[in-house]
Amino acid sequence: MAMSIPKPFIHVSDSNGNPFVGAILHVYLPGTTTYADIFSDDGLSVSLPNPLSGANASDAAGNFPRFFIAAGTYRLRCTTSAAVEIFDEDDVDTGLPAGTGALPISRGGTGATTAAAARAALDVPSNSELSDLAADVSEVSTALQGIVVTPQGYLTLTSLTPVIASDVSAGTSVYYTPFVGGLVPIYDGAQYIPTLFTELTMAMNANHVASTLYDFFVINDSGTTRLVTGPAWNTSTAGAGSRGSGAGTTEIERVNGLWVNKNAMTARYGATTVAVLARQGTYVGTMVVDGSNGQISQHVSWGASRKPGPWNAYNRKPRILKAGDATASWTYATTSIRASNNAATNSLITLCGLAEEVHKFKFSQFITGAASNGDQTIGIGFDSVAAMSGRQGKVIAGATGWTGHFVQEAEYIAPPSIGQHLITSLELAVTGTATYRGTEANMVLSAEWGA
Repeated sequence: MAMSIPKPFIHVSDSNGNPFVGAILHVYLPGTTTYADIFSDDGLSVSLPNPLSGANASDAAGNFPRFFIAAGTYRLRCTTSAAVEIFDEDDVDTGLPAGTGALPISRGGTGATTAAAARAALDVPSNSELSDLAADVSEVSTALQGIVVTPQGYLTLTSLTPVIASDVSAGTSVYYTPFVGGLVPIYDGAQYIPTLFTELTMAMNANHVASTLYDFFVINDSGTTRLVTGPAWNTSTAGAGSRGSGAGTTEIERVNGLWVNKNAMTARYGATTVAVLARQGTYVGTMVVDGSNGQISQHVSWGASRKPGPWNAYNRKPRILKAGDATASWTYATTSIRASNNAATNSLITLCGLAEEVHKFKFSQFITGAASNGDQTIGIGFDSVAAMSGRQGKVIAGATGWTGHFVQEAEYIAPPSIGQHLITSLELAVTGTATYRGTEANMVLSAEWGA
């Protein structure tokens, strides 16, 4: 490719502006005294002598004749006819192309002489290709709006511990911690925005009323991602839970497969309330407050009055509660159903925010008796202490009574339902008297479901 150095003519003059006549120009390869090939035409076919001297020396105006050279860098040294140096410049770039030459990419050019060739050389798409790409991106973007990641966190009562291994009693904070990931989608009125979150903490408050059900939502509060509770359920009674519907309730609905608040609501975190527009709170779970305002418990050990902790709408894991009486033994000889050892604390609570989980209940107990013992029965009370649900555990005396030691077992499988359920271990002496044994070694009422 032919290049002109660096203008049509190289001009030399003294400090007074008077031209040097007959000056000599040496064109070297950069950093050397090796003469470069120079030419009189842009096709680089007609050679010129190097240096430019004699007939090719600077003329009366101080201009050297126009010459051409291959693109690159060179050393230019100019002297007077008396060999006095006028200038010596190294690494002179040939600059812009002459004629139809193309500046190489390595020199900041396109390496081409047409727009199409330049795009090809630079691997740049054309305007029509860019328009097609923009249309494809728009199409994909529209399709992606309908693909929503499910919430990836988990409600827990222990910070940074999704699945707890020890009891939390009378907790005052609920955490939404990353579990299968750190994204939660939040609806903005038009589409879900996948929102990256670190652990969210919600402080309990006295306005979270005892024995009442509340739903958890994740919201965008003017740029801050928060875990909040919605309004209290309309009905929190065990076995009869209902969110209610309409303005002022915690009614939820599905939008693109995810549950959100159906109506505008007043949400709470700690002592602070915040207004949440309809559909702009992502439902993530439900809780039932303890018997005291502003407290929540979750048990994993065997004991009395076991509490379930928060229930998760997503990423559920098996949850098991175990209840029983710590009393070593007692007797019962009455033909009416009652709670084991006549203690309402021989119970546990299960909780579901959506009717999606089957509950499995079991009750086993060790009893002993002498020859006079009659029929004895244990059972599971599902939201009742006066009726047994499912299969009962029985000892039948027969004509001569019974003597010995028996393990009775009862079980009940409950279909999906929402709200809390109170599960109680029950006993019934159909005839005679028997001794019922307590402690975990002899008596376990258990519940298992997804939470």
